[in-house]
Amino acid sequence: MLCPFHNRLSHNRQTANRCSNISRQVLRIALILLLSGSFLIQGVGSSVQNRAYAYTVGSYEIWVNRLQNVVTVYQYIDRGYWVPVKAMICSTGKYNSTPLGTYSVSSKSTWGYLYGGVSGQYTTQFYGDFLFHSVPYSRHGDKASLKTDYYNLLGQQASMGCVRLQVADAKWIYDYCPYGTPVHVYESSNPPDLGKPTIFPLTSSVGWDPTDPDPANPYQRNLTAIRFTTPSGRVLTSGEQLQLSSELVTSGPIHDCARPVRWESSNTAVATVSSAGLVTAGANGAADIKIITIGGKEASYTIRVGKRVSSLNIEGPITLLNGAQTVMEVSALPSDASNPAASYTSSDLAVATVTPEGQIQGVSPGITTITATAVDGSGVTAQRTVEIFNYLVEFRDWDGSFIDSQSLSRGGSVSYPQYPQRDNDELNSYLFQYWNKSFDWDNHLVTATAVYAATPLDPLSTSNSNEESEGLSQTEDSSEVGACEYSGLNRYDTSDLVATSFASQSAKAIVTTGKDFPDALASSTLAGVYDCPLLLTDSAQLSWETYFSLFKLNVTDVTVIGGTNAVSSAAYQRIAQVLQENAAARGGESITRIGGSDRYATAQQIYEHLSQFELSKTAIVTTGENFPDALSVAPLAYASEAPIFLVNSGGQLSTTSRQSLVDGNFEHVLVLGGEQVVPNAVEQDLVNQMGRDKVVRLGGENRYVTSLRIAEYALDTGELDVGHLGIATGRNFPDALVSAALQGSRQGALLLVDASTQGLICKDFISENSGMVIATHWYGGVNVLGRSLRQQLLALL
Repeated sequence: MLCPFHNRLSHNRQTANRCSNISRQVLRIALILLLSGSFLIQGVGSSVQNRAYAYTVGSYEIWVNRLQNVVTVYQYIDRGYWVPVKAMICSTGKYNSTPLGTYSVSSKSTWGYLYGGVSGQYTTQFYGDFLFHSVPYSRHGDKASLKTDYYNLLGQQASMGCVRLQVADAKWIYDYCPYGTPVHVYESSNPPDLGKPTIFPLTSSVGWDPTDPDPANPYQRNLTAIRFTTPSGRVLTSGEQLQLSSELVTSGPIHDCARPVRWESSNTAVATVSSAGLVTAGANGAADIKIITIGGKEASYTIRVGKRVSSLNIEGPITLLNGAQTVMEVSALPSDASNPAASYTSSDLAVATVTPEGQIQGVSPGITTITATAVDGSGVTAQRTVEIFNYLVEFRDWDGSFIDSQSLSRGGSVSYPQYPQRDNDELNSYLFQYWNKSFDWDNHLVTATAVYAATPLDPLSTSNSNEESEGLSQTEDSSEVGACEYSGLNRYDTSDLVATSFASQSAKAIVTTGKDFPDALASSTLAGVYDCPLLLTDSAQLSWETYFSLFKLNVTDVTVIGGTNAVSSAAYQRIAQVLQENAAARGGESITRIGGSDRYATAQQIYEHLSQFELSKTAIVTTGENFPDALSVAPLAYASEAPIFLVNSGGQLSTTSRQSLVDGNFEHVLVLGGEQVVPNAVEQDLVNQMGRDKVVRLGGENRYVTSLRIAEYALDTGELDVGHLGIATGRNFPDALVSAALQGSRQGALLLVDASTQGLICKDFISENSGMVIATHWYGGVNVLGRSLRQQLLALL
């Protein structure tokens, strides 16, 4: 039977990659001692009792290398894995008087009396009279009586057998290593894990340990940090030198003893540093240069040795809507430059500001020059002129006469003029219907022309709707077709624009991730049941655009779709805070999460949640792996309240989803996409269970054909129409997804398009139904839905 000490070391072999040096050497010592029959010596017999210590995740073990005078602390991670977490310089006993063996922490004191009439801070007993403690003090309780000569001996054998430490290290053991923590004293000449720390030799007579955290410590008092003042990011060539500069950050006067610093390089082959901070470059690579105060404050500066940037090119917009934000990016040559990063400045901060990272904020209309400067010290720059603009919105009457004009910046709103009824004769009058908008992107001009419809005269009717699109009636008399664009700076901004155009005054909203499509797609049905908007957010944190949507819509009831990987706990808590703020004015708040282990389980949980409502007799089956075939059905799912079931990557429905379809009394099941998306086996299984007449496949050879088939089906069944026709790109999912609630609430079909021949397969459909189109809704800007594409489709109406 192996002794406990040998067994512990064998256990450590599982983590040789993390703490190989110490494990192999101590195992070697243990085996030698075991084979020689002399293992249970110098008090190690007591270590057998210590094996009762229960290791839990986060537990520590302390290893004291008596030969090198360094302490290394290891932490238990899980399942036998240990990692080194802390290194401490120490002094063990002269003449090897600190006993080898395995012991455990048994008692503690903040101050303790030591041999020779001296005292120590933070004493921790590990065996008999042997302790961890600070360097001795001449007077008990007097922190200004440190024996400086003993402190300067740290790193050497100097004690009477105890393990002397700096105050900060002695306090760490005192604070974090409970009774029973194992302590191993051994000898090894191999380099210890985490290395051996160094100290400042003390020359001051102040009598304090520099690492003592006491606020009265003159080495620490009023010194809050140290930082580099040399601009970061520098790249050197071999042999080149750079003088680094730094400054102390203070909150008041500091003692002269706190000013000394020392310098270290993490990789001396790449860069060395002198005691004055002069760096000399060596081989290509990177090295962290560290500056450390005598009191332990430190800062790090990364030096790279290699290639500098030879040229820069700024990539980003040349125009930006006032109030909007965007990010300028820089491309650098050569492509393998050691540090291609740049910093940015704006020539006119009254027009636009720019952060050092390149984020531009429009401030007022005008022109500014953005300058990018390579941070590697090469001095290379590049410039780009950016125009900040406001949209000019012109309102015109039916005859072309100007009514009003307004300037529109990001986040602003337009006040639509009120229109009375226009008399024509005794039998008819003209009622205002909507604003037909046209766009001149080059000149930042929006023209809104009033459209009227002839109706029987009603002398009691004196006011009419002036909303942009809500309440529009289909009329064959009007030859004008409205156009409305929803295009934000990103998917979350677009989601905000769509949501705040929502007609419903519901206090509810659905929030889900904008990083992927399945959760948002499956929640379209729930949004339809609640008649509420669907908002996208970043997974890690609540997007600020989504925050403002919730605030502006005065939402007090949110259903979060997806697990914590989709919408994090931090985002969930931020949503709850917004609801509390809104509830102060509107009433009680509510937030719930519907989320499974993956997208398929989440879709199933949404269906189970929906089972409490009276749902459509139509169900939808589509893929959960790729977005194109699924996107166009979202407005249909919203409008008809048809639940969505997802087929997994193996081309199968889960057992639970399949059974839900069979037991759900559905009269129709729509299978979306071709057989390469949803295999024929899935369709045939549903046919066998439900009957051929109940299963309909809507799909074609590509996403655009599938989109068209869905629109045709929706029109044939009357679930949707083309009065409010939605257009979105088929190349990405966010714009189409955010359209689901708005299009569904208007019962408007959605077509996926792009500028290719395949992407315009819907042209005949649009032309054939042009007489029923009142307004088109474009989800995405001109960078997604280009001007030529828009012109081709609008020409059909």
